[in-house]
Amino acid sequence: MPVKTLTLKTGRRVMTGCNPTPPNRLLFARPFIRRFAAPEECFNSNGTPMQMDGNDIYGDCPDACLGNILDVIKRILAYSGGPIPGANVIDWARRLGFLNGANIPDVLNALMDTPMIDESGQANLIGPHVGVPFDDLPTVKEALSSHYALDLGVNAGPLQDCIGNDPVAVMPILTSPVNGYDQIDHSIPAFDYATAGNLAANYADKYKFAVQLGDLPAETPCIGLESWGTVVIAPEISFRYIAGEAWAITSFPAPGVAPPPPPTPRPPTQRGMAILNHLAEVYDRNPGKVLRLLDWLKSEYVIPAKSEKEDDRPQYMR
Repeated sequence: MPVKTLTLKTGRRVMTGCNPTPPNRLLFARPFIRRFAAPEECFNSNGTPMQMDGNDIYGDCPDACLGNILDVIKRILAYSGGPIPGANVIDWARRLGFLNGANIPDVLNALMDTPMIDESGQANLIGPHVGVPFDDLPTVKEALSSHYALDLGVNAGPLQDCIGNDPVAVMPILTSPVNGYDQIDHSIPAFDYATAGNLAANYADKYKFAVQLGDLPAETPCIGLESWGTVVIAPEISFRYIAGEAWAITSFPAPGVAPPPPPTPRPPTQRGMAILNHLAEVYDRNPGKVLRLLDWLKSEYVIPAKSEKEDDRPQYMR
């Protein structure tokens, strides 16, 4: 997906630069597993200033997204060092070749080994990441409540239409889907969820801005996003319409501490590989359903490590 320059409704120029993750990489990604019911509301952003991080000059939205996620996480976990300056995010992206386009997993993998430097000079890394089914709202909410943020691949069009110069914007309820593999062009974080009225009240307090919901009913369930330095209140149905992929980071080491290496995946069997290849071909028709099959496929068709005395017959024959 080529880098694009967009004009917001107030005339401000911004850019996108997120490449869709190839379907085979989505299928082989370690999935997020639901373990408990998410709370009714979640407010992670907590007034953290959202930075542009060069996304009005470069197509570095995957890098800017991670910069803002790190700023929020460092506040939540009370880590030292302060925020990541925009110049440092740009320098990090330039050194790694991500300044004008990248897919999200490549950027996440890079930040596991190559740190972003905060304003005090400390190195900030992240741990492994997991794929989250973006169209399963209960799972999205649990991932937000347990991992603080989501790194999203989205279609930028509806964001372009609602963001202006204010610190908080409100997305209307979309009446048709715009998500899909070929339409992902922007990477943004999600931090919060609640009703539109409660998000507006929280943001009005934390960002000192009188949020006007307009025609959006206050009881509408919403997700709190960020793009181009602006916090966005997005109805859940609109979130599902713009999203195309979602990732959660499983751990955030303290500044200067390297994260543990990600687990080594086991190789799939021949039958499992055939099934996964077939799913990759049909992924664009129903991505959410395919992602939810991952955990079952990996447990059913992966060869476990076993001793010579272990029963070698298929599970159904034992």
